[in-house]
Amino acid sequence: MEQRVAKLEVEVVGLRRDSNTYSVDIRSIRESIADLVKQVSIVSSNVDKTDMRMSAFIESADMRMSAFTDSLNTRFESVDARFGAVPTKLQVALWGLTGLTALLGGTVAFLIVMLRIAGYSVLAEILQAVKP
Repeated sequence: MEQRVAKLEVEVVGLRRDSNTYSVDIRSIRESIADLVKQVSIVSSNVDKTDMRMSAFIESADMRMSAFTDSLNTRFESVDARFGAVPTKLQVALWGLTGLTALLGGTVAFLIVMLRIAGYSVLAEILQAVKP
């Protein structure tokens, strides 16, 4: 009987040692969980701050884009109003004369170049002097 009691006492001591080890492990796990909860809370707070900043930035960018689009639409409408109207006879005549002047100037310049290439530099100088 004493052998059995001694054996049981040894087993109880082992169980106590194991339970102490388990309680230390459980405390360690609880501390780790508490640290993780703190870190998750910090990360969550940082994510919330970043989300608020991004929302403000996106709202600001949307407002700027809307203002820019409105500005462009106003400009396009003014250009459309200018070109959408039927031109008067004077405007058509002025456009025609402007085009004719540009065509005449280009033709004279081309003629001067061709005369110089062909060896008629004196005639090219005369045209250069007459050219406006």
